[in-house]
Amino acid sequence: MTTFTSIKELTKSQRKIIRAWCMYDWANSGFATSGIAAIYPIYFVYLFKESLGEETALWGLSLTGSSVWSMSAVISTSVVALSSPVLGMIADRVPIKKMLLWIYTLAGSIFTLLAFFSAYTATPWAWLIGTFILANIGFAGSLVFYNAFLPHLAPRELSDEVSSNGYAYGYIGGGVLLLIHLVLNVATSGTSIEDLVTRLSLSSIGLWWFLWALWTFKLLPEPEIRNPVSGLNAFSATKLALKELKKTFAELKNFKVILIYLAAFLLFNDGIQSILGIAGAFAADTLGLALTFNMATILIIQFVAAGGAILFNRISNITTTKKALTISLIG
Repeated sequence: MTTFTSIKELTKSQRKIIRAWCMYDWANSGFATSGIAAIYPIYFVYLFKESLGEETALWGLSLTGSSVWSMSAVISTSVVALSSPVLGMIADRVPIKKMLLWIYTLAGSIFTLLAFFSAYTATPWAWLIGTFILANIGFAGSLVFYNAFLPHLAPRELSDEVSSNGYAYGYIGGGVLLLIHLVLNVATSGTSIEDLVTRLSLSSIGLWWFLWALWTFKLLPEPEIRNPVSGLNAFSATKLALKELKKTFAELKNFKVILIYLAAFLLFNDGIQSILGIAGAFAADTLGLALTFNMATILIIQFVAAGGAILFNRISNITTTKKALTISLIG
């Protein structure tokens, strides 16, 4: 049995498929950087304060721009968290992973584009938060099925390298788009078209996401299903998915180490992602930081992270993945 040590040893066709998969990270990372981390929260807090002031009361609760932003993130990710296990189980029995990735991508990019029209509505902040919730469902949902392709791209021993390349592509792609947005916003700051440029920056994220994703959809094949089930309708597919989920949860007690790892990963990784998701709103609402300052800070982080993804891939090649993970956590 052949053992591979590098992606370079694979065939040209395999390398093209891996590159196409990595390009999806390049495509959608613009939403994570320019969108979630840099522009969306700052602009939303600005619109919220412009319409409602520092805070408003609803059902006895005192709401600020940052608290509403946080709730929108919870709502969108909760929708994905509740629906993904069922859809994922169905996708493991029916060859629809690529279709579901395409649906989430279309939804995410279209609703991001629609953020541009917030200024032409009666309540711009409500329009913006509404389009964000729907776009974020598309973003978070697409990641579920994007990651599901990883085990099918290359031999198992190359999974670390493929995954690291995907992260690097994402950090660089998101960083390039954010750099463009930063230059445009600095150039128009304080001018009469500042708001227009900010809204164009938001809508361009959707366009960037969709157009680069076409590379992925053109070359990335649908993964082979080992035990396919045919003739499913909406009801029978849902019934099958719930049955499979019940079976999976019943078997978790036999894999205590994996269960502990997944719980730790959830608390650690999703905790970091949650902080990143609300940091921009907190910066604008509480610290009063300007949009350009926030964008510049995220931009620096992006390119440092890209270098980190490449570096820790090299470390994992000369040591074990476990040791590489330990080094990264200590760092």
